[in-house]
Amino acid sequence: MNIVPAGSNNQDLSITDLSHILEAKLLGKSVGFAYVISYKEKFGTGSSGGFCRLQQDKPSRAMTIFEAYNCASVSKPISAAALMLLLYKTDGVGLNSLMWNYLPSHWPKGTGIKTITFKELLTHDSGFRTSARSYSDLKKLVAAGINSHDKEEGSYNNSNYALLRLIIPKLAKYPIASLKGKTGIELVLGEPIQAQAFADAYIDYLKKNLFDKVGSMFEVDCNQNGIEPALFYSFTDQTLKGKNMGDQTLNAGSGGWVMSTAQMADFFRTLHHTEEIMKKSLSDRLIEEHLGYGIEKIEGLNCYYKSGLSSIDGRDFCSLTMGFENGIQFAMMSTSSLGLKHIAWDAFKDWYH
Repeated sequence: MNIVPAGSNNQDLSITDLSHILEAKLLGKSVGFAYVISYKEKFGTGSSGGFCRLQQDKPSRAMTIFEAYNCASVSKPISAAALMLLLYKTDGVGLNSLMWNYLPSHWPKGTGIKTITFKELLTHDSGFRTSARSYSDLKKLVAAGINSHDKEEGSYNNSNYALLRLIIPKLAKYPIASLKGKTGIELVLGEPIQAQAFADAYIDYLKKNLFDKVGSMFEVDCNQNGIEPALFYSFTDQTLKGKNMGDQTLNAGSGGWVMSTAQMADFFRTLHHTEEIMKKSLSDRLIEEHLGYGIEKIEGLNCYYKSGLSSIDGRDFCSLTMGFENGIQFAMMSTSSLGLKHIAWDAFKDWYH
C-alpha cells in the first residue's frame, strides 16, 4: 500500500513520501530507531536505522522493526483496552463504577479510596500522588488513601494503571486465593504468591482477549530477558554498555509489555480500525474519553497518542503510538533518548495537505 486518500480533501497522498520525511528527521539522532506507518487496518511501510546492540555488547546487531522492547507507557492504552472490554462483558459494572472492591480483600483502604471509579484510574483523576508499581508499594499506596484536593486536581501517575494488574483478574473472576483474615507468617508468605498470581492472570487475560485476536502477537509477554536481547543506550556516550528492563511481570500494567515495532503497529491498527478485539464504539471511547491516550489537533485533525520512556543510568528507550482521524498511524521506537512525539508530528505536518 502506498497511495491513500488521506489528504485534507481526501486527495491521494503517498505513504512512501511520509516515510522519507520521517526517516530524514530520525537519522543521526539516536543509537537506533524503527518505525511502521499504517493506513487504517493495513500495514503501509516500515524502516529502521542504527543499532539495537552496539559492539561493546557483542554481538552487535542492527535495529529492525522486529526487535522487541519493553514498550514502557505505551502499555497504558493496552491495559485500558483490556479493562474497557472486560467492563463491557461484565454485568452490573461500568466505567463509572467504584473500583475498590476489586482490590485484594485484605488490603486496608485509606481515606477516599472507596470514591475512586474505574474511569478516574484511566484518566489519572484518582488523586494518587505517589508512583507505585509493585504489589507491596501499591498496598501501601491504597492504605495511605487520597485527599479531595488531589482528586480534584488530577495528576498523571503510574499507580493508576499498575492497579489494573490486580483489578482486571478480580473482575474476570480468576481463582486467586484470598488472604482475608490471614496474619503473621501466613500473610508474609501468602502475599508474594498472590502478587504472582495476579500478575500471571493479568497477562493471561490480555493474551487471550486482546493479543490472540492479532495474528502477530503470539510471543508478546512482560519479560525481555533472553539470549542477546535488544538493548538501549546513551546517545551522548555510546561507549557505555546497553541496558534493558528485564522481567517486568510483577510491575506490569502501567508499563511492561514487550513487543516489536511491527507488533505494536499491528496491535493498535487492529484495535482502532477493525472489530477483531472489540466493537468500534468501545475503541472509539478510548480515544474520545482520553482513556490511556493524550489527544491533540494536528493540521486540523484529531490525533491520539501515547509515548513511553524507560531510563537506566543515563541509557534511554522511547516508544510511541500515534493515530490520526484520516487513518494514518505511527508506531515508533528509539534505542536512546529522542522526542518521538514531536518528530512524528513534524513529519506529518510536512507531509499532509
